[in-house]
Amino acid sequence: MIRRPDLEEWFLALQMHAIVREHVHVTLYVDADVTALDREAAARGVKLSYTAVGVKAAAILARRHPHINRMRFHTPIGVRVVDLPYVAVNLPVKLERSGHLAATVVRDADQRPLADLADHIHQFRRTELADLPIGRYFVGNHNNW
Repeated sequence: MIRRPDLEEWFLALQMHAIVREHVHVTLYVDADVTALDREAAARGVKLSYTAVGVKAAAILARRHPHINRMRFHTPIGVRVVDLPYVAVNLPVKLERSGHLAATVVRDADQRPLADLADHIHQFRRTELADLPIGRYFVGNHNNW
């Protein structure tokens, strides 16, 4: 049966196409000395999550330089820019069970402790793809984007 997509399906396709067409991908290589953080974590008896450190560093950067924390999108009346009132870091994470790559949004990571960020990432890794809002479009369908 061929049908028109419903609004949710249409909007999802529109967003996926826009990401492919307009999204800027930046590859960044950084050398960082985290010896002091390692020592502090060892003194507290916790394991340091380097991913959480990177997320926190990106959030601090976005908070200090608000011009990089903007959204740009097209509307019928032209391009619009939104200065976000919050800092959010989009983080791709490989899901444990399915092996799929999914993205989580970590809000206000600059104000959260590293242990909380590490827990957020760990909990997201255990998420089932079908439980994610976009996951139902991918589970069992290998012909998507």
